[in-house]
Amino acid sequence: MASVRRVILPGSLAPLRSVTYRRFFVGQLTSAFGDGMVAVALAFAVLDVTGSTAALGWVLGIRSAFTIGALLLGGAVADRFSRRPVMVAADVIRFASQAALAALLFTGTAQLWHMLVLYAIHGACSGFFYPAVSALAPQLVPQSQLQQANALRWGADAAGGVAGPAAAGVILAAASPAWAIAGDSVTFAGSAAVLAMLSLPKTTRAREAPLLRQLIEGWQEFSSRSWLWISNIQAAATNALLGAPFFVAGPVIARQHLGGASAWGLIVAAGGVGDLAGGVVALRGRPRRPMFVATLLFAAFAIPGALLALAVPAWLVAATYLAASAGGIAGNVYWETTLQARVPAEVLSRVTAYDWFSSLVAQPIGFGAAGVLVADVGATRGLASFIAAGTIICLVIPFLAPVRRLEALPGEAEPHLDPDTHPQLSGGS
Repeated sequence: MASVRRVILPGSLAPLRSVTYRRFFVGQLTSAFGDGMVAVALAFAVLDVTGSTAALGWVLGIRSAFTIGALLLGGAVADRFSRRPVMVAADVIRFASQAALAALLFTGTAQLWHMLVLYAIHGACSGFFYPAVSALAPQLVPQSQLQQANALRWGADAAGGVAGPAAAGVILAAASPAWAIAGDSVTFAGSAAVLAMLSLPKTTRAREAPLLRQLIEGWQEFSSRSWLWISNIQAAATNALLGAPFFVAGPVIARQHLGGASAWGLIVAAGGVGDLAGGVVALRGRPRRPMFVATLLFAAFAIPGALLALAVPAWLVAATYLAASAGGIAGNVYWETTLQARVPAEVLSRVTAYDWFSSLVAQPIGFGAAGVLVADVGATRGLASFIAAGTIICLVIPFLAPVRRLEALPGEAEPHLDPDTHPQLSGGS
């Protein structure tokens, strides 16, 4: 029996030997599938109701804004109380909001303001969920399995991002977007049920203090780690200068130079496959300098952006975007594992919240600025301007000493040590 287990579950899949982690993984895979469906169905639902692409921008924008706005509070609440109840509550409310929207669509009574309100609620719940789920892994697996656990979770997200849109396409061909959104609500209910059943060890909670004091403590922990806040400058630049303009200018360039929507669909689909591949790669690869490798991988997103700005054939953009997406997911895993290993449990959700916040806060600005510049100077020139600026920032950050010199903790090391206070853990220059 033992030999069979080794064949089915090799070392890279060790977290799945735990019943608790398997339940968590299935819940996250189910939820990611629902999210993937909505990524396609929501656009058609908004257009069916309003007939306006501007309205779609408002719905997506308000969801993003409320997610970012809730992150810091969500991190403080997760540290103060417990991560699992926060995640269960977030999933239950997202289930209710999606079910309400589906009901409105089924009855033909949905209006734009309904969507704005429901997706503001949805976004705020996501802002509570992300810091909690990112800090949960140390309660699910031993430290030696953190990277594999993170890789499996990111892989589940990627698999949902591939299978969900495909399922949505089938549903939309046969029925209305309401069915896909109703399906998403069911996946949130399933995720909540699985999370509620998890048996988790007790962890150190944040001491009771006023909310403002907790937020200040989280900021102090975040800002005291130079390797972390410097890396977040690059993450913000990647999202705002490389990612957002790519998705604003990409459809326009595809329509004008690459043959139309099918070319853009090929590029986006390649990114989904790359995400899945990145999760697989991160199951085994253990870089000695994880933040250096992660930030270099993020900088690689400049390559498909530059090729798209040059209007090269779509297959070449797709191939490089697949590779960059794989590197991006692997980088996320190395980053998240380093954070979990070096930050004390009682402040981990708050530090993670600042990490998410600083990475994402500039993204809406990037979307807006890219739209203005593309309209003013054209898609290829506008995208090239953003890619040039982003490349300069993203290639400098990895080589700054706090990022470059940070070494992975040895397997037998005590967790939660940090090179800013324990310099012996840093490598030489």
